[in-house]
Amino acid sequence: MKIKGIIYSLFSLLLLTIACDDDLNSVGLSTKPDSDNVSVYADTVYLSGELATKDYTQTVKFDSIYYGVNTINTFYFLLGNFQDPLFGSLKADFLSQYAPASFTTDSIKNNRADSVKLIFEYSSWLGDSIAPMVAKVYPVNKGVSFSQEYHYTNIDLYDKYVSPAKPWVTLPYTARDLSQPYSASTTKSLTFDLLNTGIDTMMINEWRRNPATFESIISFTKFFPGLYVTTTSGDGNLLKISTSRIHFYYSRIIEKEEGGYTEVVDSTRFFISPEVILSSQYINKNEDLTTPNPEVTFVKAPAGVYTQYTLPLNEIKEKINGREINSIKFAVSAYAQDDWKYALGAPTTMMLIDKDSLTTFFQTPHIVSSPTSYKATYSNYKYDFGDISGVIKKGISEGKDELNVMLVPVVENSSSVYYSGTTYNYPLFTSYDITPTGVKLKKGSSPDGTQYLRLEILSSALSNR
Repeated sequence: MKIKGIIYSLFSLLLLTIACDDDLNSVGLSTKPDSDNVSVYADTVYLSGELATKDYTQTVKFDSIYYGVNTINTFYFLLGNFQDPLFGSLKADFLSQYAPASFTTDSIKNNRADSVKLIFEYSSWLGDSIAPMVAKVYPVNKGVSFSQEYHYTNIDLYDKYVSPAKPWVTLPYTARDLSQPYSASTTKSLTFDLLNTGIDTMMINEWRRNPATFESIISFTKFFPGLYVTTTSGDGNLLKISTSRIHFYYSRIIEKEEGGYTEVVDSTRFFISPEVILSSQYINKNEDLTTPNPEVTFVKAPAGVYTQYTLPLNEIKEKINGREINSIKFAVSAYAQDDWKYALGAPTTMMLIDKDSLTTFFQTPHIVSSPTSYKATYSNYKYDFGDISGVIKKGISEGKDELNVMLVPVVENSSSVYYSGTTYNYPLFTSYDITPTGVKLKKGSSPDGTQYLRLEILSSALSNR
C-alpha cells in the first residue's frame, strides 16, 4: 500500500505539471478537428518609392480648422507674425468677447475711470524675443451676427466683424520686456491703455441706466461685442496668449458716518471665459510646400498644410486574397528639424484620421479611437501608429477602392481646467494643437533601399491538411 501510494502521488504530480504548463502556443488546438489548420501570411503594400505601384502621398493645403468653443484650446490665442525659411510665414490674430462684471456703486467720481487697462498674459512665444512688433486693438461692431463660420480659422475677422472701425489703440512691443530682468518662469504681459477710448464712460453710464445689461452674457455681449487684436508690423515672433482681461480702476466718493465724504479706490475686471465667443484667424503662406516632392511631405500647423496618404484598398484586397486581416502596421519616419535658432519643432502628437471624418471630429468632443482615427507620439524621429487595420477594414466593407487619411497635430485635453477663478469640467477629448509646429516626413526609400512608407499586413485563413 505504501508503494502504491507513492506511485499514485508521483502520477498526480506529473498530471499537475502538465496541466500547469506555461506554453500557451497550443492552447485550443486539441479541440480542433485534425482537418483544420490556420495559415498566417505576411504581405507588404508600399505607398511610395520604387516598389509602390504609384505615389500615394501628397502635401495638401488645409487652411481652415474648426476652433470651437468649450475646448481648452480656446483659452489660448496666437498673436503675431513669424517667418520660417522652409515652412513659410504664419500670421495670427484673434477676436475675444468678455463676461460681464459689476461696478460697486453709482458713486464713481466724475463718471470716469482713473485708468482702463487691456492686459494679455503669456508665458511662451515662438521666434525672436526682441523683434520689434506693433499690435492694434479694434472694437467689434455692435449688431454683428456670429454664425457658425466664426469657429473656422480662415475667416477674415476684420472684414466680417470690425470694418470700418478704426483702431482704439496701437502698441509697439517686444515679446521680452527689455526694461525688466529676464526670467523664464515669470508670466509676461502686454498692457494697452484704453482710457482715452471712451470705454469707461460707456460702461459706467450703462451700469447706471440699465444694470440688467450686466446680468447675463447674452445681454452684455450685445452691448459690448468684444475686441479684435492684430499685428500690423513685424514678423519676428508669435505670442501664445493664455488670458485676457479689461481692468477698470476708479475712485468712489462715499459719505462718512461722522459726516463729510471720503474717496476710495476700487476696481472691476472683465475676463474672457468659455461661455463667450472667441475666434482666431491664421494666415499661412506656404504654397511651395504643396509641390510634389519624391522624398518628403510636410505638416505645418496650425491651419497650414497636412500630409495625406491614399490607402490602396484594392491592392490590399488583392494581397490578402480573401483571407482575414489580423493587423496592418503603419509608421511614418521624419527628418531632423532644420538647424537654425528659431526652427519650428515637430508636433508632439499626431493623429491619423479618415479624411471624411476630419471636419466633424472637432465639432463635438471626441477621443482618438479606431476605426476612424489613431494617434502616435513623436519619438526617435518617428510616428508609430501601430495597427490601423480598423480603418482599412471599414473602407473595404463600404466597398471603397481607395481611402484618404490625413496626419493632423492634436492635443489631448484634461477633464477640467481652472480659469479666472472658476473650474470648468469637460470630458476627455481631443482638439487641434495650435502650437506652431512643422515637420518633414520621409517617403520613397533610404540609401540602403529601405522603403519608408509601407503597410505591413498580417492575414490568416483556415486550410485543410
